Amino acid sequence: SPSQHNASRKRIEMTGAIDARPLLPFGVEIDLDLGEELSAPEQAGLRRLYELHDLIVAHGGPMDMEAQVRVMGYLGPVLRTEDSMGEISRESPIGLGGAALCFHSDYIYSPEPLLGISLHAIDVIGGETSTRFASGRTAYEAIHGDELDSLETLQVFGNALDRRNRLAEVASLPSTAHPLVWEHPGTGGRFLLAPEMTTDSIVGW
Repeated sequence: SPSQHNASRKRIEMTGAIDARPLLPFGVEIDLDLGEELSAPEQAGLRRLYELHDLIVAHGGPMDMEAQVRVMGYLGPVLRTEDSMGEISRESPIGLGGAALCFHSDYIYSPEPLLGISLHAIDVIGGETSTRFASGRTAYEAIHGDELDSLETLQVFGNALDRRNRLAEVASLPSTAHPLVWEHPGTGGRFLLAPEMTTDSIVGW
């Protein structure tokens, strides 16, 4: 609605150092070369945009891995392990071969899920692929109720990438029960965490 759009505009202007345009239904788009060092106000502005809008689409020049790690360090601690950083392609060991992934949150099956993820497009053929995002914040605002706050979901390892995984299929792999409703550490807002790929069930249901 126009009132929602104006409110989003107002929040974006408050970040000050970075010009941003709202994306619908959620997220923002910025024109900023993240390959260059950001000033302290720009770093603070980037953090605030991420806290408020959950998704940032940045248009700029190419980055090497170290530059990408530096940018993510503005937002929080970076997990630097062999399997958490690298390139994904049709030919790589975790290549998708054209398969469409269902919605997921990386490492959600572990006791400490990731706070975010960064994707940097290097070689993309227009019209052949896309990356889709789902908003747990928008979902909570649409269906929230007090009865959700005490619920937990059982998150299992996403062995199959294109469908929901069930505990019976991946019982020997890691799994963790997490709250269904999470509170955002930056804004206090709430969001649902029940990604399609890894949510076996709502515990007790």
